Amino acid sequence: TYSTEDDLAAAGSDYVGVTDAPFSFEAGETGKTVSVTIIGDTDPEENETFKVVLSLADGGPVSLAKREGVGTICNDDFLVPVIVGPGSVEGLVAEELETAVDSRNTPTSFSLSGAPRGMRIDETGLIRWVPAAVGSYSVEVTARNPAGSASAPVTFEVGPNPLVEALEGSPGIILRTGGTAPWGHDASADSV
Repeated sequence: TYSTEDDLAAAGSDYVGVTDAPFSFEAGETGKTVSVTIIGDTDPEENETFKVVLSLADGGPVSLAKREGVGTICNDDFLVPVIVGPGSVEGLVAEELETAVDSRNTPTSFSLSGAPRGMRIDETGLIRWVPAAVGSYSVEVTARNPAGSASAPVTFEVGPNPLVEALEGSPGIILRTGGTAPWGHDASADSV
């Protein structure tokens, strides 16, 4: 059988809950589709999830590598996105910088304007960058969905990296191979 369990979505208001619905696998079958009825509404909200849990007909647990699945109810009632943050981010030269855009109203895509070379943003709003030089960098982040778009500035303050400065600022240790060792030690059977 399979049943549903609430996660961010709630049975009765977001979807029709299922309890011990008949479900079986034939010999050799490795996947199955289940149906869960979604309750449509006109409330703008974030995407929500619920769980689908498999169990034996007698109520015992299923011996599977994974007995739970996750269903996602995708929002289709959009409001214009809002970017909440971050307003500023600190990082070091030559060290990967990773920060997530904090947004509301289910943006479906993100973009950057005025980004320095190598800075990228993915579809979830995660910004990644390895700064090459010390400085202050201002970037415009835009979040979009079918209702519209919103933009906000983000400032990246990049400081010196002590490790990079140590490696670039002095000749450091020079290792050489070959030649004759500057010291030696002779040993015999009667002396060590």
